[in-house]
Amino acid sequence: MLGNVEIHGENGVLRPRRSAERCVLAILALNARSPVTVSALVDHLWSGSEQSDKSIDTVGSYLRRVRAAIKQAGGQAGWLRYDRTTRSWTLDIDPAWVDYHQFAAEAAIARRDDDPAAWRAALARWRGPALADVSGHWADHRRHILESERLATYEDLLRHELAAGQHAQVVRTVTDLVENSTPTDGLLLLGAQGLAGSGRHTAIRGWVTRVTQRMRATVDVVPSAEVLDEIDRLTTLPIHRTPVPTAMFSMRTDITTFTGRTDELHSLVAAALDGLDSEVRAIAIHAVDGMAGVGKTVFSVHAAHHLADRFPDGRLFVELHGHTPGRTPVAAVEALDSLLRAAGVDPTMIPPKLEDRARLWRDRTAGRKILVVLDDAADHDQVRPLLPGPAGSLVLVTSRHRLPALDGVSTLTLDVLQPAQAVNLLERLAGDRHDEHAVAEIVARCGCLPLAISLAGAQLRAHPRWTARYLADLLAGEHERLEHLAAGDRSVSAAFTMSLRHLPVAQQRLFRLLGVHPGPEIDAHAAAALAEAPVREVQRLLEALYTYHLIQETAPGRYQLHDLVRSYATTLATELDPDDRRQALHRVLTYYRAMAQTANTYLPTYHTATSPQVTIAPADMPPMADSADAQAWFTAELPTLTACVQHAAAAKDHVIHLAASLQPFLRLNDYTGQARHIHQTALAAAVHLGDRQGQANTLINLGRLQYQQSEYDAAADTHSRALRLYTELNDQLGQANALDNLGDVQRLQGRYDAAVHSHAQALKLYVELNDRLGQANALDNLGDVRRQQGEYDAAVHNHALALKLYVTLGDRRGQATALTNLGAVGYPRGEYEQAADNYTHALELYAALGDRRGQVNALMGLGGVRFLRGEYEQAAGKFTRALELCTASGDRRGQANALIGLGSVRRQRGEYDAADLDLTHALRLCDALGYRWGQATALTHLGTVRRQRGRYAAAAENFARALELYAGLGDPDGTAETLNNLGDLTLDHPAAGDPAVYFGQAGAVARDIGATKQEARALAGQARSLLRTNDTGQAVVLFGQAQALYESLGVPEAAQIRIALARLRSPLDSLHGELGVCPGDAG
Repeated sequence: MLGNVEIHGENGVLRPRRSAERCVLAILALNARSPVTVSALVDHLWSGSEQSDKSIDTVGSYLRRVRAAIKQAGGQAGWLRYDRTTRSWTLDIDPAWVDYHQFAAEAAIARRDDDPAAWRAALARWRGPALADVSGHWADHRRHILESERLATYEDLLRHELAAGQHAQVVRTVTDLVENSTPTDGLLLLGAQGLAGSGRHTAIRGWVTRVTQRMRATVDVVPSAEVLDEIDRLTTLPIHRTPVPTAMFSMRTDITTFTGRTDELHSLVAAALDGLDSEVRAIAIHAVDGMAGVGKTVFSVHAAHHLADRFPDGRLFVELHGHTPGRTPVAAVEALDSLLRAAGVDPTMIPPKLEDRARLWRDRTAGRKILVVLDDAADHDQVRPLLPGPAGSLVLVTSRHRLPALDGVSTLTLDVLQPAQAVNLLERLAGDRHDEHAVAEIVARCGCLPLAISLAGAQLRAHPRWTARYLADLLAGEHERLEHLAAGDRSVSAAFTMSLRHLPVAQQRLFRLLGVHPGPEIDAHAAAALAEAPVREVQRLLEALYTYHLIQETAPGRYQLHDLVRSYATTLATELDPDDRRQALHRVLTYYRAMAQTANTYLPTYHTATSPQVTIAPADMPPMADSADAQAWFTAELPTLTACVQHAAAAKDHVIHLAASLQPFLRLNDYTGQARHIHQTALAAAVHLGDRQGQANTLINLGRLQYQQSEYDAAADTHSRALRLYTELNDQLGQANALDNLGDVQRLQGRYDAAVHSHAQALKLYVELNDRLGQANALDNLGDVRRQQGEYDAAVHNHALALKLYVTLGDRRGQATALTNLGAVGYPRGEYEQAADNYTHALELYAALGDRRGQVNALMGLGGVRFLRGEYEQAAGKFTRALELCTASGDRRGQANALIGLGSVRRQRGEYDAADLDLTHALRLCDALGYRWGQATALTHLGTVRRQRGRYAAAAENFARALELYAGLGDPDGTAETLNNLGDLTLDHPAAGDPAVYFGQAGAVARDIGATKQEARALAGQARSLLRTNDTGQAVVLFGQAQALYESLGVPEAAQIRIALARLRSPLDSLHGELGVCPGDAG
């Protein structure tokens, strides 16, 4: 009850489902072993106006469900008993099983024994607001009572803690209670007493104001006069301070140009105050670390000034010079000499040994409230002896070195400034008279590093005639940038040099080698390849560089360099022996190629690879067990691999092969923009090297990308160029791959005979090479062309052979593709159930593979089947999902196909304006792509919409264009559909021609290719034509034949014709009306 109302039993925790049921349970639990009448339950659940004749029955149903819940949780149904005589219910359980009764008993014991442990145990029973998940007037009233008991118990505990001198603990607890509960006079007074006991008299007025405002806001009352009088007395008590040596106040002056860091400042100050108010009498240590130039000192001094009033006994700034150019770090024994003198120790009394000085320093500062900033610490050992004595002191340590080994330290790592803060800093340093775009470029090229921005500002101040644009241009060159970020004896390079200077040789070498690495991030395995060292050793080196803030951790085990640090590392790398640099780059690129090859073994493969493979020791590679690992590796490394391709100019052979290794991942995940840039870069590298094999391999990948982006003419040219190169090289595998890809493009260009020739040649070469993957691909692609030519039996044969090969190879992507294509063949043949099964299985495989393009194809096929079955809502859902996927990936051909599907559904629903819009949009996309099949399909559907809207001339023009395109494509199925559409048009608009002619031609084409639905449409259309001439007998025959075909397909048109035939004995007008809706419109 002290939180949500729940039953905890042997079977776990069970929470009644309804608020009213929880309310009933709470009432009975509060009155455990005591009867509660039904009338009382009704009164508790509903106010008088809310009660009705059914209230008692409703209570009964609640109680039955509560009893069932008790039993389900592991209790006994008999615990909830009903007494017919008194008409009351009793929860017959030990009250000690109820958390409220436990709380009340423990609180009573605590008051009797004045035992803080018992008070805390009682309060620990509360899991949240009482009856938190119960609503209603009884729950609201009871919640108020219970909360009052809780606060009264807290006040008892707090008075005990005040008496024990735990003033800071009291202040913390009361503050939390006031913020999260209803304030009371007792809490207000206890908070003021805690502040007075902590010596924080000046904070009492603010406390009273804050609590008073909260009381007004929550319960609309103000503190009593008696409490306020007592608080006034507390504020007038004298505060005694011991005079301190003036040398204890050496804190640096705060700077006026401090900018940003609001969140970090709030975090540090809040944490420091919490530590000071803690009942634990220990020194509070906060380390502020970060890379060189990030502004640790300025930030810490600014924070010290915010905290100054809490440290009346001293505020010291100690420069340790851990990384100061031209200075050696200050030894701890020397720093202690200065601190002891500042503390008023006679120099002649300062002992010589470090341990003795540290002990004396702790003794002289014990019990004092002092703040010490230890600036630019070199390491833990330099800091430890300088820590003052306990009880109320605060130490802020700044360091480029992370200090996790410092006991009790709280760490705040400063990052570079946010861009807006960086711009603000530069404008405060150099004035706001400069072009804002140039200022933004300067801070970006400074990497938002405060030191670099300060130096840039100094340059602008020192050169009044310089503009921000001029300085931005000076900083544009990565290698010259560090030269311009200098002023006097200060420079970014010098700061970085001091960070590196004290590192061991192995760490310095790895840092220099990171300047050779082309990518933005690196992990231990790649770094091990770069350094030619064991992975575990390199992990330790990377951790050391991270500890010194020379590298940043972007994810567990992955690192990057700040832009300016990268420029510095790159500069240092140029000092390495040129052969060492080349070999390091070769090693890391070989590692990436080997990893990409390994990852590709778990991803769908489209052709047997023609690029040379590389191998490295498995021990030097991270584990990879499945496609999820492969996808994760490629996803994490893609920015780095892309950068390697773009910037590894000294290793162009690696660039070519690395780009080829990236292709399966890029294609599977639709990274079309990056893929184009990568393959064009690789092609340029191959041309530069005169590497014809590399050129051909890259052209294949580039051609596939152009194909995916519906750039068919460009794709055909690219694959033809690859084919010529492979032929010159006598590379049969390359020739087969190029031919198979070329056939795909030719099919979509509508060049079916050429496509058949290309795929057949590819198949012949694959058979000669015994390349079963290639054979499966060529067979599947050949089947696709045969389907478009209307040769359905041949298409099924090809796809079935391909599927069998894919299954043998365990190639799930290939299986999904073959199933999709088999579904497409079943479509025009009217084999809808089989087609739907094939598409569904394909969709499951594609989804498991994460293949979005394949999912689109399967969704489109499923949508088409649902459409032909008259299941328009389901069809629309499939088409819409396909459209979303295509839009996200930039697949314009897929978008056009999905829009055609959606337009067709909307036409069937009578949403003609929306259908016209979708189909017109689809037609424009197809026109832009030169996608002739899509043009023809969009036109024939658009013509149907316009016929149904009475725009006969526009419809006739659409059908004529579609018929011409289908004829040019050699697509008999599309031709039959368009002829049927023309027949429907002439029935509605006789001036358009003779319907018998169009339906007769459509029927002949459909019968020839086995297009069952189009044949049925043609028969029904001929029958309707005969009805116009009153030849009812022959019309009935043709309707019967059409009905038989439609019923074999299981489509809605069968029912339309069946109803019409049943009414043939009705008047002719009625019959015409029944058949006026063209069954073919659904096709």
